[in-house]
Amino acid sequence: MTRHRIDTGNHLPIKQHPKRLPFNNQEEVANLLMEMQQNDIIKPSESSGASPIAVVRKKDGCTFEDNLRNIRMVLRKLKMATLKLNLSKCNLFRREVDSLGRIISAEVRIDPEKISAVKDWSRPEDVHLVTEAKKKFL
Repeated sequence: MTRHRIDTGNHLPIKQHPKRLPFNNQEEVANLLMEMQQNDIIKPSESSGASPIAVVRKKDGCTFEDNLRNIRMVLRKLKMATLKLNLSKCNLFRREVDSLGRIISAEVRIDPEKISAVKDWSRPEDVHLVTEAKKKFL
C-alpha cells in the first residue's frame, strides 16, 4: 500500500461538515461504503480533518443494476425467438474484450498482434510476390 503525507506546517486541518445525502442515495451509498471497506479499499478515518462525500453518477446515468436489467431483457428476447448463445463466445462483465481485431475497453484500440502481423511481412522481391501481397487487400 502506498502512504502519502502532506506537510501543512502548523496550520489546522480543514474540516467541513457533512452534507445531507438525498434520501434515494442514502442506502446505495451505505452499501457502496460497506463493500469498499470489506474489500480494503477504504477504512474509517481517524483524522481531525474531513470532507463531505461527493456522489457522482456515470455520464449516461446508468448503474450496474441497469446494465443487468438490459442483459436480462436481451436474454429473454433471445429465448422468445428460440435463439441460443454459445457460452464460450459470450463475454459478460469483462473490462476488456477482443473483437474483430480490436481491443474494446473504455477505448477502442487495434490489437497489437494484428499490427505486428502486418509489420512482420517479408518485403516482396519480384512482381509475382507484389501481386500476391496486393491480393490480400482486395
